[in-house]
Amino acid sequence: MATRSSQSYPGAARISDSPCYPQYTASLKCLEEFNSDKSKCQEHFDVYKECKKKEGGSVRAQPEQIFIQLKRERTKYVLTVTGMHECLRTLSLAERDGSLPMYWKIPCKVAIAARARDRTDRKTEKGSGGREERRKEEMQPPRMSGEAIEAISSRLSSIEDLYFPRAIQPEASSSSSSQRKSALHDLLSRDPALFLERYGATLTDDELQHFDALKGDYEVDWHLKRVQVSRRPPTAEEMRSRSVKVKNRRRAYLSKLIQGGQYFSEEAMREREPYLHHEYVGKFQDPTGRSMSRPGERWSETLMRRSEEAFLVAKIKGEQERLGIAREQEEEEEEEEEEEEEEEEEEEEEEEKNGGFDDGKDNAGNGTELDAAEKALSPGEIQDQMEQFTQLMQQKFLAGEDSQHMDYSRIDNDETLDDHWLRQVNEDAEEKYFAED
Repeated sequence: MATRSSQSYPGAARISDSPCYPQYTASLKCLEEFNSDKSKCQEHFDVYKECKKKEGGSVRAQPEQIFIQLKRERTKYVLTVTGMHECLRTLSLAERDGSLPMYWKIPCKVAIAARARDRTDRKTEKGSGGREERRKEEMQPPRMSGEAIEAISSRLSSIEDLYFPRAIQPEASSSSSSQRKSALHDLLSRDPALFLERYGATLTDDELQHFDALKGDYEVDWHLKRVQVSRRPPTAEEMRSRSVKVKNRRRAYLSKLIQGGQYFSEEAMREREPYLHHEYVGKFQDPTGRSMSRPGERWSETLMRRSEEAFLVAKIKGEQERLGIAREQEEEEEEEEEEEEEEEEEEEEEEEKNGGFDDGKDNAGNGTELDAAEKALSPGEIQDQMEQFTQLMQQKFLAGEDSQHMDYSRIDNDETLDDHWLRQVNEDAEEKYFAED
């Protein structure tokens, strides 16, 4: 095998000298082999990412984007002298047994083209100056026309709520249209693949056709395909897959909210659904405790909390009136008051007959206390009610009924939440393995 050389073209990455070289090679080979199901390569991704972290580098989390990065790194590597020799050696071996490793296929095409250009230059050109000039011209990446870049950046700059990264947000988002246009123009000229990643969904079909000039660039092709797939009507299988993915992402985000402890705290849930809290828990609690000042609380904070409490109570009563519950409760309370008045009158008459003894009154008082005790719940029963209320609120979140308090589009499109289930699957597999042992 050819020895490694320190020579390389200017700017070529020394990927082969990296300690992560075997890991990224294994990842790329797996991706080429299982291109339609990249989840099979997750183990390689995890090993590669851990290696890059130890090395001090960074890797994007998603398999497709790791795939893009690995392609770019290997393409740079075969442009080095060492990579060229290794690629050509692989090709010579492939000629013997008739097979070419898939993970070398695209990068080796680059090496073959470079070698062919060198041979042609040696035969047709005597001077080195003309050859170098021709090589520079051929190695220039394809570009979009200036008119297309101008038209696209001009239209997008007029969109008010267009996304800009945090680094340029102060200058681009809140400034004039000309500055926004300048930022878009610079990005599209410098990195069309990144431009497509950010703004591909906002481009028209005619604007996307201008990117045909860049076809052959792996990243541009990948983003163009992603945009085109998103615009065509989804198949039944894609809709089912999307539905499952959304449910899993919401469950993953639910786990984060539960661990955070704030969103599903009793106080936060009561603010979102005061009536449900009242029906499950609130009517069994002492309402006076919510209005009392708390230790270390300033008077202004107490007044603010009382105002919020009055607002929640009003919402509870409004919901009861809407459901026709409040009127029924008022009628029941009126009937109870009338019955109590009649009982008091009868007790007074009996007292007069018995010479003014108040034994009956004491017994009546004891009966009232027993009735109140029957209506109250034990701490354990209240805890059960609270758990039922919490489960109901979690189901409402999963069903998408918290749209007033939660941005579901951000959750449903957050690909990083998929890692939660991959870790869970790995943990379940490990537990099953050791359980079988």
